[in-house]
Amino acid sequence: GRLLENHLVAEGYNVISVAKGREAMSIIDNIEDIDLVLINLFIPDISGIELCTYIRKIKSPHQLPTLMLTSSIKSEELVLSFRAGANDYLISPAEKTELLARVRTLLSLKEYYQENSELNNRINSTTKKMADLTDDINRVMEMDMLKTEFFSNISHELKTPLNVIWTSVQLLKSLNN
Repeated sequence: GRLLENHLVAEGYNVISVAKGREAMSIIDNIEDIDLVLINLFIPDISGIELCTYIRKIKSPHQLPTLMLTSSIKSEELVLSFRAGANDYLISPAEKTELLARVRTLLSLKEYYQENSELNNRINSTTKKMADLTDDINRVMEMDMLKTEFFSNISHELKTPLNVIWTSVQLLKSLNN
C-alpha cells in the first residue's frame, strides 16, 4: 500500500489511494482521466477480481490498464486475474524498480494504443474524404462526357441545315454567273 504509493509519487505520478473496492468503483465512475489502476487482489468489501471485472465492463484493457497486486503466487489466482481483464500482475512486496517498470510499460502501451486509435480514425476520415472526392470526380467526368456528346449532337444538327443553306447559296451564285 503506502510504500508502493510513495514510490509512484516519488516518480511524479498522481496517486489516488482508496481502502475499499467500492470506493475505487466510485472514483472510476466519476473521474475520466485515470491512466492506470493498481488493484490488490485481497481488498476489503469486494475482491480484486470483482473490481477488475467491474472495470472491464466499462473500460477496455487499452483504455484503463490494471495491474493486479498479490502476495500469492498461486497460478489459479493469476489466471482468474487475467480472465477478469487484468493487464499484468505483480507479486508483493514488490521491488521499486519492478513496480515502476511495469507501470511505465502499461502506461506506454496505453499511450501507443491511443495514438494508434487516433491514427486509425484519421486514416478512416481521409479514406472517406478520398472516396467522396472520387465520387465527385466521377460525376464531373460523366457530366463532361454528356457535355461533349451534347455539343457534338448540336454541332451535327446545326451543320446539316447550314450545309443545305450553303449549298443553296452556292447554287444561286452559280446561276447568277
